[in-house]
Order: sequence, then structure tokens, then C-alpha cells
Amino acid sequence: MGESKAKYASVTVELDDEMKKFVKRLPEVFLGARELAVESMGRAWADGAKDITRTDHHIDTAAYINSIGYAGSEAGPNGAEVGRVIHELRSEGKTTTLEIGSGVEYAKPLEKRFNIFSRALDAELDGMEKQGKNTIKRYIKNRM
Repeated sequence: MGESKAKYASVTVELDDEMKKFVKRLPEVFLGARELAVESMGRAWADGAKDITRTDHHIDTAAYINSIGYAGSEAGPNGAEVGRVIHELRSEGKTTTLEIGSGVEYAKPLEKRFNIFSRALDAELDGMEKQGKNTIKRYIKNRM
């Protein structure tokens, strides 16, 4: 039997200057995309919590609903104030964390009694994932 010899081809690809600049910026682009995606997912979660609060009639002022995750402008039966908004984004290494909530004094008892954020997370999780993926795609596409 004859010896078989492997055949192969070698190709060298070089990046143009514009692509080299883009590749160098990738870590920065990915961080920006990740942070924006986490924020957009947090907004969807906050919107879900606001919807549950509104639907279940858990408020008599708008301070709570207007302070969930981001400042809103909804008017309640006793006013349209905005409580302290909890919205803290942190990135460390490969992890980005967004803490959202409401800083009004009665937020913790409301959550403990009615599980508003837990219910919102259950209801919004699929939409949050879709929102995050779309945000990342748009962000990166706009920087290419």
C-alpha cells in the first residue's frame, strides 16, 4: 500500500487599520453593551413591579410607584411625589449588577407582604432576557 500524504492549505488574514482599532476597543464595547443591557432589563423589571403595584392598588400616593427603579411621573389619589429611587449599577470584572427598588420608608413592608418585585421578576423574566439580547445587538451593531 502506498503512503498517503496529508494535504493542507495555509491562509494568512490581515486586518485593515479600521478593523484593528475596532478589535482593540472590543473589551470597552462589550462592557458598555453589558451595562446597557442590564439597565434595560432592570427597567423592564421595574415596569413590571410598577404594573403590579398599580393593578393591585397597593398605593395611596405615587411616591412608591414613582420611585421603583427610576423616577416616574404617575399621580396617585394623594399626590404625585417621587420617593428616593434605588438604581445602583456596578461593574466589576465580568459581572454587572443593578440594584433597583424604592427607597420610601414603607417599601420593605410592602415587598415583604405582597412580594411585588418577586412577582414582577416571575412575570417579566422572558421579556427581560429578550430586551437584554436586543440591547446588546443594537449597541454592538451601532459601534461597528
